[in-house]
Amino acid sequence: AKWRQASISDDPNKVSNTRGRLTYAMAGPNTRTTQLFINFKDNAFLDNQGFSPIGEVVEGMNIVDELYSSYGEGPPSGRGPNQQQVQTEGNTYLTRMYPHLSYIKSVEFLDALDETQEKFESEPVVTPADVAVKGESSSQGFTMLAFA
Repeated sequence: AKWRQASISDDPNKVSNTRGRLTYAMAGPNTRTTQLFINFKDNAFLDNQGFSPIGEVVEGMNIVDELYSSYGEGPPSGRGPNQQQVQTEGNTYLTRMYPHLSYIKSVEFLDALDETQEKFESEPVVTPADVAVKGESSSQGFTMLAFA
């Protein structure tokens, strides 16, 4: 709840919301909070709405694909968690109502991978950060590269 009222200013959109890119959720201009999502498919329609990717899964997208997704979007378009209840009740609500929901259990900062940096040399609009992030769901991991 500490971060509930905080907002993060928008970044310029430098790359498209393609499969594997990490993007802040938002409700309009300058309304980003700490909620993020990974694009499971190409979502270029989000680009003009101000959704700016901040990173990309560069290793282990097959692990990301195994995250539980059957709940879908939140109401009214899906059976997923109600955002208001998540904000007020937190994990108590999520574990009670969504027992199959996947969680990232740990995050580790790694030195950027040389082969990852080479991948982005052909995309001059983004610069790889000096760290990569390794997320872990259960005992399986994936690696993300943050855009600077």
